[in-house]
Amino acid sequence: MALHVSNVQRIQYAIEPNGSLGVDIAAASMYDLPADEGSVEITLDEPSDTSGALRQYRDDHQIELPMQRTAKAVFTLPMHLPTPCVAGSTPTANAFMNLLGAYLGGKSEAVSDTVNDASATAGSFVVTTIARWTAGCALAWRDTNGYMHVREVAGVNTGTSTVYLKQALPAAPANGNAIYRSTTYYLDNNISTNVTSIQLRVMGLDPGADENQWKLYAGQITEPPVLDISNGAYPNMKWTINFASWDYDDEDYDITEGPVDYGSVVQILNQDSYLRAYALDTANPLTPIANGSILSSPSYSFELGAKYIPLSTPHGYGNVGAYVMSGDHPKISGSFAIPMENDDWFDHKHDQDDIAISLQIGSSYANGCILITAPTAQVTNWGRKDLDGIMGEELQWKGRKDEATSEATESKLGISAFRIHIIHGVIVA
Repeated sequence: MALHVSNVQRIQYAIEPNGSLGVDIAAASMYDLPADEGSVEITLDEPSDTSGALRQYRDDHQIELPMQRTAKAVFTLPMHLPTPCVAGSTPTANAFMNLLGAYLGGKSEAVSDTVNDASATAGSFVVTTIARWTAGCALAWRDTNGYMHVREVAGVNTGTSTVYLKQALPAAPANGNAIYRSTTYYLDNNISTNVTSIQLRVMGLDPGADENQWKLYAGQITEPPVLDISNGAYPNMKWTINFASWDYDDEDYDITEGPVDYGSVVQILNQDSYLRAYALDTANPLTPIANGSILSSPSYSFELGAKYIPLSTPHGYGNVGAYVMSGDHPKISGSFAIPMENDDWFDHKHDQDDIAISLQIGSSYANGCILITAPTAQVTNWGRKDLDGIMGEELQWKGRKDEATSEATESKLGISAFRIHIIHGVIVA
């Protein structure tokens, strides 16, 4: 029988270093996890079984011995932004960002830059420090009304220090304008030796007692996280993590000895946000697509498909030697419904066009924003849909590797099937 932990008061997490599956991490090196109240489900399992030997007596039963302990944690985590920082610095990663890193494996980050181009266009311009930019990352530019516009980078020319955007900005930035670099998370966990793991410390009622504190070791995401990105709501992700083992936490630590510290946390609404989808010109990736593809959609989804499989071995931690990214595909898919105006989307499906789909959540200069992209996708289904009395259409799509970047040497960042970009808020001096 599994033990289901209820009335969870506090969860702490840590990322187990690469190659250190199941290493015990001290409480002082763990961080509080701001999971949504009421969303946490912790299951601790320790099955038992008999040796299977013949019974001498028909009414007897052999002694059962404990088998390998396993655990499962399910919780919803807000898609928090990091605390705003001054331009020219990188933000402090929070729990959401750290879990993204453990899940996707790839992280690309640099500090902000400036436009160094008196003849800049909305789709390409010379920057001051080209080393901060690469295909697949994202930049944000602040318009004259104070709104941030986030775009993915299609490629760079290091010789001329030129950055090319996948989709043009609404206007050309002025010479000297600041452009803000993203912290970008992308798929780079296809080799098991790249994969880090997750450790949790769970505290229930009366956490000062050892029997109400547990350590969950060697965990990874075994079911794809579920995005909740409804209009006008706070966006969040539902995480499911399986652990190779667990134990009672016998550290001398009491929840009452210190307050919870959630660290670098800024909550944003899915408001003043932008859903975009447009046909790509993959033959000319450095030719930006014009602005103007914002979709008025009452319902849409981004469904992640990446997850891990534990590799069972006789010598591994809890018989887990490593976690391996599954070969399930697509790695991202989704849908959107919009009012119907013409046959363009039906034609995109029929013609098997390459489509880019993105959602920018928030546009505040002070708080920051998030950009989720499926950089190359195909419409796989199309149909009519009633939108509360408005004639509409609904499309399903599936993503594949990015075919709209230009690199001298192909990189995991440049071909990732989806990316999540974090733009931190900026402190105004």
